[in-house]
Amino acid sequence: MPDDDIAREAARRQASHDHHASNRTLRRDQDGVYANRIGLRGEEAWCREFGGKVDLTPRPGGDGGRDAWITIGGRRHPVDCKTANAPKELIVEVERRGKPVCKPNTIYVLCGYNPDRDRAHLLGWQWGHVLMQSWPKSHGYGVMNYWQARGQLQKIDELHRLAKTPLGIALLAEAERNRPRPFRGCCIVCGQPGLYVGWYCEDHRVW
Repeated sequence: MPDDDIAREAARRQASHDHHASNRTLRRDQDGVYANRIGLRGEEAWCREFGGKVDLTPRPGGDGGRDAWITIGGRRHPVDCKTANAPKELIVEVERRGKPVCKPNTIYVLCGYNPDRDRAHLLGWQWGHVLMQSWPKSHGYGVMNYWQARGQLQKIDELHRLAKTPLGIALLAEAERNRPRPFRGCCIVCGQPGLYVGWYCEDHRVW
């Protein structure tokens, strides 16, 4: 997708927000890049990683928190990309206009935006129901958010494995090749003989 398509749609969406005063105000970030453009770059990063195309269809009412879809265990789950310049935490609003925003079965993806390259990349992800276990807090402007620190998010490779994408299948195959082979021996705790992967029987594997 040509970069101009995203830039053009971001400008159109921003103009639409400016025109409709009832919508939430979208501020420019410190580099002067519209929030709409940053958000679309996050969606673009998702498409580069998992396939598909950025949906540039005009949506005056928003996309309902569904930027893409992914299938895990035979079930389709919505994906919502959250993009920021300084992504220290993945945050999702608790509610908007009295209605819940964070959805339990939605996969939320944290994206980091590079203003110099006008490009975003995927950093990590989490289920909505896990985020909803956090204690809501405000990250500014009086908006309460569910959240999780960037370092605690699940890795993007794990999402590939769960969805069994071509990369995920390759990662699973590599893990299987590197899995230690079982051998016959005795548990070093109780001496019970058996076919083990490690040095402990089932009862003492937690040691």
